[in-house]
Amino acid sequence: GGGNVGTQGCVSYMFDEKGQIIIDKEECDMDPDELMMMALDVGAEDFSDEEDSYEILTNPDAFSEVREALEKEELRWQMLK
Repeated sequence: GGGNVGTQGCVSYMFDEKGQIIIDKEECDMDPDELMMMALDVGAEDFSDEEDSYEILTNPDAFSEVREALEKEELRWQMLK
C-alpha cells in the first residue's frame, strides 16, 4: 500500500486527555439533574445521560476531586433515604 508507520506520539496532538467516571444508573439513587449540576459545580467538564449509565468527563487534574465529591454526595443521598 505504500504507507508507513509513524513514530510514537506523532498524532497525540489530535487527542485530549480526559478523566472518565461511569456511574451505573441501577446503583445511583440521585436525581440525574442534581447529579449533573453537582458534578459540574465541583469541576467536571461534561455530563451525559446514557442508556444505562451516566458519564462524567473531567480534566485529568480534577479527576480525583470530582470522584471524591461524587462519592460523598452519594453517601449523603443514601443516608437521607
